[in-house]
Amino acid sequence: MQGFLQSNENFVVPVLVGLPFNAIIIFSAFLKKEFDIYGVAVAFVLGYLSMVLFQIPFAIKKGFKFKLDINLRDPYIIKLFKLVLPVFIGSSVMSLNSFVDRYLASFLPEGSISALNFADKLNGVVYSIFSGSISAVIYPYLSRFFSTEKKEDFKKYLVLSINSLILIMVPITTMVLVLSHEIVQFVYERGAFDSRSTYLTSSALIFFSLGYLGYAIREILSRTFYSIQDTITPMKNGILAVAINIVLNIILVKYLKHKGLALGTSIVAYVSVFLLMRSLFKKIGKIDLKSTIIVFIKALFASFVMVISIALAKNLIHIKTPVAFITKVINLTFWGFAGVISYGTVIYFLKIKEAQWILENSLKVLKKIRGLAAK
Repeated sequence: MQGFLQSNENFVVPVLVGLPFNAIIIFSAFLKKEFDIYGVAVAFVLGYLSMVLFQIPFAIKKGFKFKLDINLRDPYIIKLFKLVLPVFIGSSVMSLNSFVDRYLASFLPEGSISALNFADKLNGVVYSIFSGSISAVIYPYLSRFFSTEKKEDFKKYLVLSINSLILIMVPITTMVLVLSHEIVQFVYERGAFDSRSTYLTSSALIFFSLGYLGYAIREILSRTFYSIQDTITPMKNGILAVAINIVLNIILVKYLKHKGLALGTSIVAYVSVFLLMRSLFKKIGKIDLKSTIIVFIKALFASFVMVISIALAKNLIHIKTPVAFITKVINLTFWGFAGVISYGTVIYFLKIKEAQWILENSLKVLKKIRGLAAK
């Protein structure tokens, strides 16, 4: 349903599917005494069902019609399985990489595996909100331009998406590097999650964050290959990247412990970008990336200003309240806000067109969300 709506240029509803899902999960938490852990399992099933039901009315408005038709010889079904098989293989190899990471971490001090898992969950939040959103928006356009043989428009939108991700992921990486301890403390530190757990997790998060831009661009490039109906190239490059990652992890874990595993993952993200970009050049020809280099330099400069702003805010602003958790929330919000404002101001004066594109599309989404809420 999400894919259908996105291909019909409705990107708002697929984003909002998390609302009914999370509402059901949160509600189930209040019934934990009555249903114990089984209630959570049932809530997840109902939550995913709600995501489907939520989208059906909007899909029908876009022309979706359901008809029971079982035909395994349908040429589109056959093509689907041919295209999706390499994706399955690539995903399986990635699972092997995760297994190796956890196996190596099992020989490290107690808490190392948990620290990697907790840090990785925060990475997932960053990816799903920013990288996943831009990938979902850009994918239908890339598919359409390729199918209509608009080669220049295809390259233009690909560069636009990469530049947009640079503008978003570089400052996020910078903010995590500066505020990693406070972020982990705010999200996790309570109960059995003590200060040592915070240290282990935040140190892993720092090294994971170095790969944010690589993860994001890798996802865009993989989607680019999918849009030209090539799923084999990402699979081949993925297998090679995983092999390199395993070798790097074995080497780095000796010197950096669990941080080495996180660093290996980040390094390989950029190796994957290089491999995919090289393969893409062979497929569609050279892509002009001069604007990408310029945007990257400007984003780095703006992020440097952001670091100074956060450092000043941390020294000047430190609000205390009777509740420790509220104190963490308020201070982290002020520090983060200071960084965002400074970064946005510098980007505005540098007049980066991709920033305008992001802002315009964000405003469009907000207007549509407001319209749906009014209905």
